[in-house]
Amino acid sequence: MTLKKLAIIITLIIFIFTFNSGCVSFKDVSFNILSKSIVDYYGFPSLILNYTANDNIIVNLVDPDEKIVFTDNFYPSQNEMVISIASYRNIPQHGTYQLIVYDKNENKIYNETFYFNGINFSINAVRGYWWKENTDDSKYSLIGITLNVSNNGDLPVYPYSLNLLIENISTSANILPSVVLPEKTGYIYCSFYISNLKIGMKNCYISVFDRKGEILNDLTFQINAQENVPIYHFNWDYNGTKEINIPKTEFLSDYYITRDRLYTNDYAAYVFDPYDDLYLTLLTDSITAHAEYLDNISKINLIASFVQNLEYGEDDPFNSSYEYPLFPIELLKNRTSDCEDRSILLGNILMLIGYNVSLISLPKHMAIGVNVEQNLSDYDYYVDKYYYLGTVKKGMVLGDIPTLYRNISEQAVVYPLTPRPVIRYEWKKAEGILADGTLDFVKLKLFIENIGNTVAEKITITGAFYSSDNTEYNPEKIIISSLLPREKEQISLKITAPEEISAILKTRLYLDDILIEEKQSKTRFS
Repeated sequence: MTLKKLAIIITLIIFIFTFNSGCVSFKDVSFNILSKSIVDYYGFPSLILNYTANDNIIVNLVDPDEKIVFTDNFYPSQNEMVISIASYRNIPQHGTYQLIVYDKNENKIYNETFYFNGINFSINAVRGYWWKENTDDSKYSLIGITLNVSNNGDLPVYPYSLNLLIENISTSANILPSVVLPEKTGYIYCSFYISNLKIGMKNCYISVFDRKGEILNDLTFQINAQENVPIYHFNWDYNGTKEINIPKTEFLSDYYITRDRLYTNDYAAYVFDPYDDLYLTLLTDSITAHAEYLDNISKINLIASFVQNLEYGEDDPFNSSYEYPLFPIELLKNRTSDCEDRSILLGNILMLIGYNVSLISLPKHMAIGVNVEQNLSDYDYYVDKYYYLGTVKKGMVLGDIPTLYRNISEQAVVYPLTPRPVIRYEWKKAEGILADGTLDFVKLKLFIENIGNTVAEKITITGAFYSSDNTEYNPEKIIISSLLPREKEQISLKITAPEEISAILKTRLYLDDILIEEKQSKTRFS
């Protein structure tokens, strides 16, 4: 046999071996973009691509600083990808972005650049909401601002806060969460409480900022101080008839009514929400105006009496186990509430004044715990040096415990209304990926959010399949080192399905190694 024939045979043998081993593929991986758009995806500025691909692909997005801001795997069963181009409620950087697509062997198969000019944010008009706080004088309180704004750029704008200068009074406040998409005009709202302003035209200067504190735009304008909002009237009995009037702020109640519920057992999240703080300060001032000559305990009881005299109503009269917690603004508008709604409102007011308070969760009930320095001679602490304060029965005072809850304090769960993180998460999207007709793995997209008021550290999310005997299969884990208040992150878990086992998918959320919440699939995978 000649050397030439031997070389051909050896080459053929190597080729056959390589082909059978799967290292060489004749399949061309194709990828095509059908459409693309810039959107707001639950607070994340994102690029949505509708596409076709005939095999598994890896997608990277590189920002103008040549940093990879997004990377993920996609599969032939999918036809849409959502690519985040900046973090939660942050304005993306302008400039050139590069989309790079690789096949499963990390060979580049597609490359496209996108150029964004950035935002072009303008303030078109300003409206003030005025309340005549005292009917016997000519002074008014500014309780809110609406801005008509436009974005003529090609990236989303997330206005975060604003500063208002009026009659040499400078005030800053958070803007209700909103987004102004490219080439759109809309409204943004902000709650204020600036009192004792005389009637008439006022010279004003307003500046709007993003989440990083960078100014988006400003405007000098005039505004007319005159009453233009209706009022809520409340009256109740506490050592005689008490009554208050507070303004109706439809923009604020509309915001909270449309808010998703914060599905967490820690209802402190409803207290820590910052966007109603100024309005609740206004409410608090109105109530405590009746407490001028009261001692500390009587002041607490006066505030509690306001809440106790509100109309009681279950979330669902036909289902006592159904819970739909209300933000305080919703309660004030609805006028009807149950124990947790009242506890959220009362806890919020007492916290704003500076009391050491907590929410006390009991079986099918919620109340307030108050820690005071002086000893209440007629009462004992209920739990953790907190005196019990009821919100449902009229006339209940600090320390007085209803008979039904007197001997079950060991079942109480205490949620302090002191600065701390509150973490929640949700499954946003779950996709089962098949291989050869059977489930290969589940790709799970999750949102993790800190709805507390201090930084959360060492957040752990785990995921795994569990059989009927609770055997764990193929666990995965992601750790987030820290998360700021009002910050949200999105993560993906890829969890391999167990073979020939019927199992459910479970995820768990831990904060500093303490289990906070567990979720599981409604169906079994097999």
